Amino acid sequence: MRLFGLMIVLGACSDKGGDSSTTGGTTPSTESETTPPTDDTATETTTTTPPATASVSGTVTTVDGTPVSGARVNVCRIQCAFTDTDASGNYNIAPLSPWEAAFYVVPDSDSGLMTQMVLLTLADEEERDLDAVMLEPDKSSPLPATATETEVAAGVYLTVGADILEPAPLTELGDTFTAARVPDGMGMPIELPGTVLGNWYFGPFEADSEAGVAVRLDNLWGLAAGTSVEVYAMSLPTDYSWLLAGTLTVGSDGTSLTGDARLPILTTMVVIQP
Repeated sequence: MRLFGLMIVLGACSDKGGDSSTTGGTTPSTESETTPPTDDTATETTTTTPPATASVSGTVTTVDGTPVSGARVNVCRIQCAFTDTDASGNYNIAPLSPWEAAFYVVPDSDSGLMTQMVLLTLADEEERDLDAVMLEPDKSSPLPATATETEVAAGVYLTVGADILEPAPLTELGDTFTAARVPDGMGMPIELPGTVLGNWYFGPFEADSEAGVAVRLDNLWGLAAGTSVEVYAMSLPTDYSWLLAGTLTVGSDGTSLTGDARLPILTTMVVIQP
């Protein structure tokens, strides 16, 4: 069962194309045990709410610097705070609690741009500046009816099909698979240990797969035979974390990377050299 479909969404949304507005940051409660259980005393819990002291602001543009207005910017951990970018592509979300959250930007459905998602860790009283560059798909492919290995982007092969995917809540899978590789220097921060070799955005955004979507890569980086890399997928906001999808290793011929990597969800994929 997908918990994201049950997520409570809080916050105020700015008028599209109007002045930038802020939303009230959400502060989901956390429970901690304060009194150990005994024969005579039932377990007691206390609910604590981290102080909402942080903020995130920035500008959303296309690759050529054109402002993207009306894009929905979300900061989610179980619940969401969100706003829409103004006519200049600006946004501001505050106040937010200092913790890990999913940060993602959803463009207007008619824009043809990709949705992007990363993990965001905020510190107490931090005022984070975070710009986002929206990408058009590098390639659009027909979504196979049954799982078939398909080159969805240059050198990226996913075994994908409508039969192994579940659409995001309130959406349909459609008949097209889209993918874009994030150009060097245009991606948002990736909070993972190691060297980021590549970063891709996929659609249908947030379609998930219980079986997992198998990954194979061309050796796009000229890695030596036997070198292993880790593949991560950005999880749903209820998990607010990078999920290790598995590892891939350069074969003896040095041309491709194969292994056990399987994406549980189609959002952001990152390849890391540990």
